[in-house]
Amino acid sequence: MNTSTDYTGRRARAKQVRSGRDVASGVCPEVSGSALPGAFARRAGGVPAGMERTLLERGRAIRAMRWSRPRAVAAAALSMLVVLLGCTTTDPASSPGAPATPALHSSPATLEAEQDLVVDGRHFKAQCTGRGRSVLLVNGYDATMDEWADVPTRLGATARTCMYDRLGTGRSDAPPPSQTFEDLADDLDGVISALRLPRPVVVVASDLGGPIAVTWAAHHQRDARALVMLDTIPPGWQAVLPSLLPPPDPGDPELTGLLRAVRRFDVPLTNRESLDPTSWAAYDRISSLDAPLWVLVADVPPRLPWAVDAVKFTAAWQAGQSRLAGLSFDRHLVTAAGADTIIWLGRLDLVLSTVAAALNT
Repeated sequence: MNTSTDYTGRRARAKQVRSGRDVASGVCPEVSGSALPGAFARRAGGVPAGMERTLLERGRAIRAMRWSRPRAVAAAALSMLVVLLGCTTTDPASSPGAPATPALHSSPATLEAEQDLVVDGRHFKAQCTGRGRSVLLVNGYDATMDEWADVPTRLGATARTCMYDRLGTGRSDAPPPSQTFEDLADDLDGVISALRLPRPVVVVASDLGGPIAVTWAAHHQRDARALVMLDTIPPGWQAVLPSLLPPPDPGDPELTGLLRAVRRFDVPLTNRESLDPTSWAAYDRISSLDAPLWVLVADVPPRLPWAVDAVKFTAAWQAGQSRLAGLSFDRHLVTAAGADTIIWLGRLDLVLSTVAAALNT
């Protein structure tokens, strides 16, 4: 299990967000579109600098990677907020005549007690709330269900909403020595069954949760009502990522830390979820999905080391999101205006309205 101090810090922040206030900015994230993005807010908060996440979160290929850097560099990041114009469709939550979303206006549901599920002999922690059609939240890399903040209780106002910690994260069992996306998708299906969630299910995924959800949907077409991807890792990303990163430079501590994080992510022994790097090829081979697919893309990029070409990096990420959306005949590619990669903290309204549309398919 993950017992690091940064996990504790993230959990505390999520609890404060659940109470309605953002730790760093002191504002309600669902109301303010100008608050510091979550990644920048974490830099300004109380998490030790040596345990902060690297911000290759636009790629989301290595979300939650840790790397050391001087506090001066972290402080300087607060002044480097660049907003790129989105190239996708209009944000439906801000469009004139957008349909009302009951979850936006209903009282939040109450989280039920944590459950201990046994799937193939391993223990998974899970929580649920609400009643109605089924929604399952799939965490990002090394993330826990606590990080969903208000999402489950708000969705629970109109849907049966559940979430779980994968092996190697949060309070679930340790992972096996190596896991593929097929393995993780099998676990996802086992969790749905153990929770007795009525099928079909709307699966909402963040970063690494995207390949897991897509792999599951490819093998369980009838069980997938729809997929909602929140700035997730698109097909082909791991193949193109090396071409977007410059060669090592011992004089650049940020770049050195980033490249070290990439190397650790690509090795099962040091990957926190023991992900087998050969899994990416199988993910890239998925050619189509029958389920409706919503792809939400953040328009506030992460701060990257100066040596990384941010324009090229962002263009490749957006192309990947288009490729991801293209897997489905019923696709919706949306820019989450004003949000960073943790879209639900900056644009909870958009996430709720998108899931509501998915539930009605």
